[in-house]
Amino acid sequence: MDGDVPVIDLSATRTKAGELLVAQAISGACETSGFFTVVGHGVDQDLVDRMYAVSRAFFERPAGEKAEVAVSPGTHGLYADAGSAAKSLGNTAPPDLNEVFIAGVRGDRPVESRAPDGNTASPWGAVNRWPATPPEFRAVWHEYMVAMERLATDLIRLFALALGLDRHFFDDKIDDGMSTLAANYYHPLSGPPLPGSYARASTRTGGR
Repeated sequence: MDGDVPVIDLSATRTKAGELLVAQAISGACETSGFFTVVGHGVDQDLVDRMYAVSRAFFERPAGEKAEVAVSPGTHGLYADAGSAAKSLGNTAPPDLNEVFIAGVRGDRPVESRAPDGNTASPWGAVNRWPATPPEFRAVWHEYMVAMERLATDLIRLFALALGLDRHFFDDKIDDGMSTLAANYYHPLSGPPLPGSYARASTRTGGR
């Protein structure tokens, strides 16, 4: 039914027949809803829990400490003022009540491979800025990025099958990704929100 967001179990892809059925389900979801969610993706729950824990621990550090990794031209890091989703939709509204930390999969590479075109100001050419606390923050984020890249590759291969192509059709087109990973934190309110703040939170993806 149009408007539904199907839940697709990727664990069935362990067999060839199951992989084709999942590809067909993805095709159907993209042709009707345009969206789907996945379960059975193989991302370890312990890793998900550690990712949430270190991210929240960082966001709950003092503002001055977090400011040490604030974004600047050519860097990824903390957006203490994440802007306004409502304004991006053409509505007048106060700033969003959240902070965002962003890192890029290329962000720790030498500049020549991070930004081969020399454009270090682009999102895919920026260098990552990592907080010192929690001490395990960087390692956990790296581990999670690897897991997300693996999952993305699995999904893109399913997209290929859904399009009637060889499952490896896109492999050489995604072998040097430029993805970014973001964590949103909606901090506790210290007073009544400005008009529209609650409604605006529902327009954003992510969460604490």
